[in-house]
Amino acid sequence: MALWDALADYPAWEMDAALDHLLETLCGLVGAHDGYWVGAVRVDEPEAEDPYLGWRPLRVSYLSREPNSERISRRLSRAVQRGDNIDPIAVQIRYAGRFRVHTLRDIMPPAFFDSEHFDQVYRVRNINDTLFAVFPLNEDTEAYYGFHRTNGETYSQEDYQLVGTALRAIRWFHRQLFLSHGLLIAQTPLSPAHRRVLHRLLTRDSEATIAEKLELTPATVHTYVRDIYRGLGVRSRAALTALWLGCA
Repeated sequence: MALWDALADYPAWEMDAALDHLLETLCGLVGAHDGYWVGAVRVDEPEAEDPYLGWRPLRVSYLSREPNSERISRRLSRAVQRGDNIDPIAVQIRYAGRFRVHTLRDIMPPAFFDSEHFDQVYRVRNINDTLFAVFPLNEDTEAYYGFHRTNGETYSQEDYQLVGTALRAIRWFHRQLFLSHGLLIAQTPLSPAHRRVLHRLLTRDSEATIAEKLELTPATVHTYVRDIYRGLGVRSRAALTALWLGCA
């Protein structure tokens, strides 16, 4: 698949652009008007009253970056962090640990599509269905991809197969995407400022050059580098690169 080759051509410090390319390509192939990625991590031991069994969305990225979509995403993320029960998300968690591809209409009963939640999250954006693909990297980390349709048509089995084939074969990409956000290893996600420095560390730029390019002081960059190494459990740029390549 040409998509896999295109993703492999992106340098490690351009994972956000690579993600946009992946989402845009798959949206075009399955007739979706927008797509998004969620980095989900099981951050706590499951508790009986937690509808998400310890899972939390730590990073969300929309292709369109429409203000309304990002606003709704932030609201849902806050609700999940509080432990409020949101049925579609709680249902997704029941299948954790396995690669899966399904639509919103596959997992939710007909009554859901007349609910207030559907009106406020989907109908307000003219979304009639969403195709989900979920890739588990390990028992505590999963990559969610969603593709929204607004044309009133349902997804076909060919759409399921296309998205599933495209995403199941690129474990390396899911892993690098998580690493680029400081997930998988760090206890908390990296801040945007730390991510910018991290991406430059994956080039040959010196700390002084990174400081110049990012318009930061050398001392600030050095502090960020120290924080990144500590958060990712490495002690050098060579170890960071080995981690990125899956050699650590």
